[in-house]
Amino acid sequence: MATERWSTRPHTVVLPRPTTPRATLIARGSLLGLVGLAAAIRVAALDGPAQLGEIGHVFQVHTLRSLDTVPSGASTLALLQLAVYTTATGAFGRHDTGLAAVREPMVLAAVAVGVGIWWMARRMGLSRWTAGAAVGLVAVSPLAVAAQLGVRPENLAAAWAVAALVLFWTPHRHRTLAPDLWATAFLVIAVLTAPVAMALVPTAAWLMWRRRRRRLSLMVGSLFALGVGIGWPSTSLRPTPGPDWLALDPVLAAAGVFAAVAALFSFRLRPLAVGVLGLMAVGAAVLAVPFAAILLAGTIERGLTHQARTGRHTLVHPYRTPTAALAGTVLLAAMGVWVL
Repeated sequence: MATERWSTRPHTVVLPRPTTPRATLIARGSLLGLVGLAAAIRVAALDGPAQLGEIGHVFQVHTLRSLDTVPSGASTLALLQLAVYTTATGAFGRHDTGLAAVREPMVLAAVAVGVGIWWMARRMGLSRWTAGAAVGLVAVSPLAVAAQLGVRPENLAAAWAVAALVLFWTPHRHRTLAPDLWATAFLVIAVLTAPVAMALVPTAAWLMWRRRRRRLSLMVGSLFALGVGIGWPSTSLRPTPGPDWLALDPVLAAAGVFAAVAALFSFRLRPLAVGVLGLMAVGAAVLAVPFAAILLAGTIERGLTHQARTGRHTLVHPYRTPTAALAGTVLLAAMGVWVL
């Protein structure tokens, strides 16, 4: 009996599936609805209790706006982004508390991440249903809501990192130079905003290596090193404190780790799995959540759709039943945790 390994590299490059205007309209409407749901949940919690470490960041932003000085031990680029937004939009004047004002850009970052998750999943060759499931998971998970609502540099870095990986993830070996330059710039900003985003650099490097363009890879790597080297002295290396993420949503945390390990056996998911495991290793749960959601949804899709050949003409789905059973169990457990 000859079987086809799940991790076998595809014989053809993975290209987006053809779409019809009606399907495109439905997909965009679904994305808009999911992102709107995520924004509504986070806006409703703007005036919620402060999380561990948030008050310190709010004070740093206020100090930068009032005194034009960067507090010591702070991520300069992250504080600059928050200070520019709150000043340009008058966020402090619209809210009763400074915490709610500085949380407002976190909501916008979460919206940007939601859109990025969708496009990244589609770039990876995953279906619209899988992309929507990943966005929906991040929209309603208690862990994701708490992580993305908190005032932390990692939330800003997540938006930049997702944008970078969306541009790096291409089915085309040859294309114009602009997307790679923009992707490099976005990744530099992500790393300077939150140094833990450096764990995603192997993912970007892997995607460049897959395209087998040595000169382009060398140029992109040199530009990235130059950009990070120039801005690194102004970046804080101290980890951002936060609540006990595992206690907030143990189901998503455990499923995310399992999916990241299982994704190592899939050609499509492997580069992202390496980055997510790196983020988990350094304790960057806030930054890992959106990428882990893609891996969880993508692993389920790959398990349900993987085909193996027995004999010359018979195709079977060896992982469909166990994957469906495992996904159903995780869903029931998650609903029990989220509802109760």
